[in-house]
Amino acid sequence: MADFVYHQAKVTSVSTDSVDVLLEKGSACSTCHNRGACSSLDKQNVVYHIDTLNAQSFQVGEFVRIGIAVNSGLKAVIYAYLIPLMLLFAAFFVARFCTKIELLQVLISLGIVAIYYFVLFKQKHRLNKKFTFTIQKLQ
Repeated sequence: MADFVYHQAKVTSVSTDSVDVLLEKGSACSTCHNRGACSSLDKQNVVYHIDTLNAQSFQVGEFVRIGIAVNSGLKAVIYAYLIPLMLLFAAFFVARFCTKIELLQVLISLGIVAIYYFVLFKQKHRLNKKFTFTIQKLQ
């Protein structure tokens, strides 16, 4: 079972099988042991969409406890930074052997990365299943 980092958040909307919660950064980030490695420190508020079977038990405006799996951060870094960086370098070196025009080499490399991010965006519904969130009522 994955370890979770817990934060307090406010419910902003409730549907039949999911809950949207608003996590106000700042107070939560100031005590987090991973704040130095997190790239979302510049954001003040983040809305998370959490799928749950007992969504109807939550009320809009209610404060809840959300848990985010620790390994979710590593997965996000891999998908958002590591894979595109490897694609950029690989595409650049392949383009170097295919053409001697430097501008074309750069455009091909950036085009490959842009296509990767487009595919990632189109597959976000599948990608969301790889990230684990929990939601609990506050006692």
